[in-house]
Amino acid sequence: MKVVLYGQMGRQLEDVLKANFPLHAIESVDGLLTEANTVHDAEIIVIKYNPSVKISSSILDKMPKLKAIVAASTGMDHVDIEECKRRGITVKNCPTYAANAVAELALALVFFGMRGLAQASRAGGLLDYSNNARFSGIELQGKTCAVLGTGNIGALVCEKMLPLGCTVVAYDIVENHSLEQKGVRYMKLNDALSIADVVILTLPLVKGTYHILGGEAFSLMKDGAGIVNVGRGALIDNAALYNALGRLSFAVLDVVEGEDELVSGKKGAQLIKLSQHPKVILTPHIGARTREAENRMVEQIVGILRGLLPSA
Repeated sequence: MKVVLYGQMGRQLEDVLKANFPLHAIESVDGLLTEANTVHDAEIIVIKYNPSVKISSSILDKMPKLKAIVAASTGMDHVDIEECKRRGITVKNCPTYAANAVAELALALVFFGMRGLAQASRAGGLLDYSNNARFSGIELQGKTCAVLGTGNIGALVCEKMLPLGCTVVAYDIVENHSLEQKGVRYMKLNDALSIADVVILTLPLVKGTYHILGGEAFSLMKDGAGIVNVGRGALIDNAALYNALGRLSFAVLDVVEGEDELVSGKKGAQLIKLSQHPKVILTPHIGARTREAENRMVEQIVGILRGLLPSA
């Protein structure tokens, strides 16, 4: 079978797959998958997350032999799952490869926001030590942290927050009872938002979570609360967030609505406005970018392909 690898991991992954699957044709294509670089006779494709391109009928039409898509990512909102089901195309992802990396980043971003580290770092870089009182921050110990989404990533965030002296509450439509045994308390979304000092979003982007933090949700939050988003950008309504920043302490976003524009080099007015707000810190979707996570991703892709490729 012919396996085509797209994205930045293509070249480094190619040698590993050729060694593991010598009976199959493995090739790499530079760049993320678009309509312009489809491979007509590809039978399996391995793709990185690309918020600017949805794998939908217009791309699938150009790969008539396609039997499977392997998403080298946790989320799969960039793939039209229903269209793939209709065509009999199997879709697999790597659900756990980056869980620890993203959870650790979430904690780092909480501290970044609570201690104003972006502003302090800029001052330090300018050797501006004139008035460190302006960087008075907030301690995490004793605060209430609401984790929205307790899948693989959210569960780890909860487990990492508890030893830091936080009260951890959570919201998810599927409750993880092992977390409850460790001290996490599940609540309705509005109740969790109303008591949280920090809200951490780790939810996937599906119909029911789109703009889960909008104007009404922000109105329920405490004055001085903060937000960290390591899930998907469109979990938050950017305009509503901007309007709420007068009451909030910080918003630290590793993912942001409109990220697809940024990937393609466009900078919309709303994103520019948000990025320039002094209470907002943006990082360019780096949650999964650790050496360990990338090694786990390769291992998981190999495991998935073992189940998809015939051995003889």
